[in-house]
Amino acid sequence: MKQKKSFIVLAALALSATGFYSCTQTDNPAPYVAPPEVDPFDEGNMVVNGSCEGTNVANFFANDYIDGVKDGTTSARIVEDPADPTNHCIIVTSNDNPSADWDSQFFVTIDEPLGVGDEVKFSMRVKADKPAVASSQSHVLPGQYLIYYMVGDVNFTEEWTDVEWTGKIDGSQAGMQTIAFNLSQNPKEATNYYFDNIRFEMIKKAPIPTWKNLVVNGDCEGTDVTCLVGKDGDDGGAFSTKIVDGAGVDGSRAVVVTSHANAAEGWDTQFFITIDHVFQQGEQFLFRMKCRADAAASASTQAHTAPGAYKHWDMVGTINFTTEWQTFEKRGAISADQAGSNTIAINLNDDKTLATKFYFDDIEFCIEELVEQ
Repeated sequence: MKQKKSFIVLAALALSATGFYSCTQTDNPAPYVAPPEVDPFDEGNMVVNGSCEGTNVANFFANDYIDGVKDGTTSARIVEDPADPTNHCIIVTSNDNPSADWDSQFFVTIDEPLGVGDEVKFSMRVKADKPAVASSQSHVLPGQYLIYYMVGDVNFTEEWTDVEWTGKIDGSQAGMQTIAFNLSQNPKEATNYYFDNIRFEMIKKAPIPTWKNLVVNGDCEGTDVTCLVGKDGDDGGAFSTKIVDGAGVDGSRAVVVTSHANAAEGWDTQFFITIDHVFQQGEQFLFRMKCRADAAASASTQAHTAPGAYKHWDMVGTINFTTEWQTFEKRGAISADQAGSNTIAINLNDDKTLATKFYFDDIEFCIEELVEQ
């Protein structure tokens, strides 16, 4: 038996400046306005009027057949329960000899789309005039099909039965905000379906992926060079980071690395960005920086386990420098060959005859981090 919902009605006391208000023939107190009725069943429910005891059907739609004529996708009908006139429920009528399982449908919608990984719970009570089975689908809005599954098949009997499903939204369901129930599936004849106590609850929102920058002093405005390591071409392989005033974007500070004209290898001159994080295969990363050079040049990159400790011949691809500031950005997933690295090495002497200065500013090397909602 369905539990009836009790509504809260508040009584008001009119107060005067001196105490309790005393009404006489000459008094004109403001009319009392009762607060809106709140159905406790709606608490935590993503659908409004899930108890069907009100008139709001904003979250309920149906492809309904009235007197055998399809009514189209319209708001669902709330009626008295034929077995209990004190109870109300939604009724949807299917058709005889349907051409498809979805000729007649009942839709439950929510206001905001669901995302991948959202954990939700759906429950309701159902019955029909005869035994029946209805499959469910994921839609965006009613009729905007996404995928053939949502909360599984629903079995109807001639008595009220409870339906409950809990699960996580997958990639094929991303963006869904409607559950569609196919009411022309079985039986293939006109039947009245009844729905009540409908709840669609968010158990836990999926974490949001964000980028966490691990480069210390990436804007070059401080003095910490833990993550920024330079190797000039004429320094004999010595590491020596030079942060120069006025060399950065809009006159700020920047790392400056100088190549030389008689390089034996492309890595004679290098700039390393190293972070306190060892990458695992499949891990997502974002690398971004502003860069320029005094002459046009291109530079290959490598994955290292520390500055100078070579791991793999490629990390973020080739960087093309011009004499103007530009933003270089690379996103990707760590490959098996790059796993175990924590450093990008930029080879600044790929042109072995080019002696020029390279400038680096606003440097970010980010890992993906999941933030709970």
